[in-house]
Amino acid sequence: MIDLGFGVLTVPAGKAKRLLGDLLSREDHAAYVASLADDPDLATT
Repeated sequence: MIDLGFGVLTVPAGKAKRLLGDLLSREDHAAYVASLADDPDLATT
């Protein structure tokens, strides 16, 4: 499953990583993940 924010996309097992790679560059993905660190709603500790 891939959370799109406005919905959830389900894809066959093992295909999500490739789909994500096709949609976002490595740099864009890294920047997005880094931006989540400051979101208190997503904090795990």
